[in-house]
Amino acid sequence: MFERFQQVIRSAGARIRGVADDRKGVTAVEYGVIAALIIVVCIAAISLVGTNLNVAFSTIGSSIAPR
Repeated sequence: MFERFQQVIRSAGARIRGVADDRKGVTAVEYGVIAALIIVVCIAAISLVGTNLNVAFSTIGSSIAPR
């Protein structure tokens, strides 16, 4: 009974060490963070450009509108 318990503990320890040594998860998280930052920058840029385009089209529209 005690030997089986030791086997289970050793097996669990080996699995935990295997997960801790696995760098694939860390790399995936890093790529996720990079992608999130790129998305934030794109949203900010589109917001800024959208606001500027709205002002530009409003100015153009008001200047060519019939009076």
